[in-house]
Amino acid sequence: MENTNREHVLSIRDLSITFKTGAGPVNAIRGVNIDLYKGETLAVVGESGSGKSVTFKAAMGILASNSIVNSGSITYTYHHNDGTPATVDLLKMKTKDIRRHINGKRIAMIFQDPMACLNPRKKVGEIIAQGLDIHHLYKNRAERQQKVADILRKVGLAPEHADRYPHQFSGGQRQRVGIARALIMDPKLIIADECISALDVSIQAQVVNLMKDLQDETGTAYLFIAHDLSMVKYISDRIGVLHLGHLVETGTTEEIFNNPVHPYTQSLLSAIPQPAPRTERGRLAKTYDYKQAGVDYHVGKRQHLEGTHYVLATDEELAQRPSALPGGRLYGTLVLYGRPKRGTICTGGTFHVQSSDSGGGRLWPDGGRGGTADRPVRDHCLSGRRVQRQPGHRQMCGLRGLPGRVPAGGGCLRQQQDASLLGG
Repeated sequence: MENTNREHVLSIRDLSITFKTGAGPVNAIRGVNIDLYKGETLAVVGESGSGKSVTFKAAMGILASNSIVNSGSITYTYHHNDGTPATVDLLKMKTKDIRRHINGKRIAMIFQDPMACLNPRKKVGEIIAQGLDIHHLYKNRAERQQKVADILRKVGLAPEHADRYPHQFSGGQRQRVGIARALIMDPKLIIADECISALDVSIQAQVVNLMKDLQDETGTAYLFIAHDLSMVKYISDRIGVLHLGHLVETGTTEEIFNNPVHPYTQSLLSAIPQPAPRTERGRLAKTYDYKQAGVDYHVGKRQHLEGTHYVLATDEELAQRPSALPGGRLYGTLVLYGRPKRGTICTGGTFHVQSSDSGGGRLWPDGGRGGTADRPVRDHCLSGRRVQRQPGHRQMCGLRGLPGRVPAGGGCLRQQQDASLLGG
């Protein structure tokens, strides 16, 4: 269940947003509920057009003029200079008040394209200090320059870079300038809208590590909008999955990656490339088509699974969805890595995992369709949760260590595309 003892920073309740277009109204967001707590990183993932950016542009008061907020609230909690807490509904505030008291000062945004969001006619020092100028947060010119120099050092740039123009920097350096512009106002919430998607992989790692270090230092909360799920797994504490304007699944990073329940979440995780060539060759990307799946998001409700793990589903859909934990029947093939130490295990066929009360399980052959074995495969007790689905692809891994039956490199039970793991 949700931990109510943590300090809320942002709370979105029943948010619905529609856009007026020439072809008629388009429902961009439908009944989204999101909570963000102090010092944590919440990643929101989903395909393009799922409503990720729209949700948080509403919090910043920068929605397009053809947008209509049909219902909901976005409450932001902050502290005044004297330490007294205050909570405001951002949707009820006037745009000029949001820009005067919230934007930049308490909520900052890091945009996707660092070159497009930096004024090419201004020097970096002027760009970073723009928030200080608007809110008059310095006493004299020397203090202003010192604050700019300090924030440049914090993001890994030199103070003399303040006299350069954006085009004189690399992509990673420009994104550091964008982070410096967001951090100089000391906000308690930063919305990072796909801020690393336009960068090289090595630069992505630098920017993400920088953001994590700054979060540890300042306690800032991050809303991280991204497509790269491998990076999301590294940086986020909790994950929300958006599809067609609906929040279909939420939970901690471990809950989402270890036990994805919604088929759309499963399809996203199955698309993550694997660094190991053998694993990547056998990776099966699961496709998900909302129209063909027979799922109706409008009739589903927020179902609690465990801990902070929730999924959008009806009672009937939840009962039909397979478990990702040990137990039940797994149809697939046993894939072996390396050279066997002793004997041979059936390299093809059908197996099932029978769960036990202790949380372990037994591996049983189902007649050994396909493949051969020197002698029948015996049942082997598996300790704890050694047999479980590998995050990102449909495999049951953890067979290493079965006495005399597993090759030196270990092995995996690999699900075929039409396979299913039914509940025990």
